[in-house]
Amino acid sequence: MIDKTYLYQSLLKLFCFLISLLVPAALLLGGLTRSISPAYPHQVYKFLPADELGLTQTERLDLALITLAYLQHPEPAATAVRFLESQRLPGTNQPLYNERELAHLVDVKQLTDRIAGWSETLNWLLGLSLLALVAWPATRFAAVKAFQRGAAFSFFLLLACFMFIPLFWPLFFFGFHHWLFPPGSWSFAGADTLIRLFPEAFWFNYAQQVFAEQVVYAVLLLLATSILVVIMGTKAAPTGPSPDQIAEPWVQSPLPIEPIARYSDLEAYGRPATDPENPDDPDPFAQWPFEE
Repeated sequence: MIDKTYLYQSLLKLFCFLISLLVPAALLLGGLTRSISPAYPHQVYKFLPADELGLTQTERLDLALITLAYLQHPEPAATAVRFLESQRLPGTNQPLYNERELAHLVDVKQLTDRIAGWSETLNWLLGLSLLALVAWPATRFAAVKAFQRGAAFSFFLLLACFMFIPLFWPLFFFGFHHWLFPPGSWSFAGADTLIRLFPEAFWFNYAQQVFAEQVVYAVLLLLATSILVVIMGTKAAPTGPSPDQIAEPWVQSPLPIEPIARYSDLEAYGRPATDPENPDDPDPFAQWPFEE
């Protein structure tokens, strides 16, 4: 016969373990989704060298923001790409992107749309999981501990990524594109617009900013959950007598052995039931021992 208590504890541990694993994934995917915003190009372009083929930094930033608007477009990539097809390089009638670049940007938008969907799904899963555990008082502390472990794991993982990106950037950059995009679809010439707007230095600074921001979020989450763990642990601490005192109550309140002995040997010693000199005394043995 299955032990229900053991089964409950096992399922709760498994559930909390999965929550701890989902926290870093949710932080990272959420950070990637939030990074598709105008704030990042504005910050990154401050550190980029000038374009060797004549685009000013203002023009490059404007064109980058146009590409960003395409990635944020709610329509599917195959439809939204028409917006980019109509764009031209400043002062010319030359298309902003050639066919190979547009095809790659379709792949990029499909990827970013999937990441946004995964991020939303993870947020819902974590939110519903937290709600389910918090709704039951017996599992609230376990829920907070699971999020605390997830925050700690996120902090160390993201911090390691942030520190090792400068050391292994070529491997990281190549592996990222190799695994996520079709072979031969993501390499371009230096004169192509994608390289002029988004050189490798852009992605290096971009990656560092994304990971640095997520490290901060992980620290804040770890701090908040740690405070909750301390508060909830203090409230759950027992305030009554210790187990030893409960098991041996005479240690706390010794029994009145002498009065019991006085009364128990009354008949054996033939002592009177009342004090003949003071019959109204409620304690006939107040003047113990009596003379015989």
